[in-house]
Amino acid sequence: MSTALLGYESKLFIVIFYKNLSPLNNYYAMMKHYCDTWIQEWCDNNGWTELFMERRDFYWAFPPGAVIPEPIPTHILRTIKAEKGLCPQEKAWITAATALTLVAAMLSYWFECPMPIVFAFSFAAITVAQLEVED
Repeated sequence: MSTALLGYESKLFIVIFYKNLSPLNNYYAMMKHYCDTWIQEWCDNNGWTELFMERRDFYWAFPPGAVIPEPIPTHILRTIKAEKGLCPQEKAWITAATALTLVAAMLSYWFECPMPIVFAFSFAAITVAQLEVED
């Protein structure tokens, strides 16, 4: 009977552990690559109306004369991104990664330990991976 209970407890621990990590995973996945005002500006200039974001980086709006919303084409989003550059959220993540790296370098020198640099490298690697724009 104790082995069955132990099996249940370990399964419960795994579920609780996974649920507690989910917000962390969503936190990193929340980096937006496009500023809403950029997309709204494009919609206003091209006659698209009622812009909304279905999920991260997937924008929908009503084209001119349409009754059903359509996704904003990805080539348009990439063109806007190329014109405008990094959005404020991306700049904040890059600044945080740079600042953390500098602090970690000083701490590594001060404590004569490489672990702060290792943690800074992992944070920077996650940040750089999130900067990649997906289709």
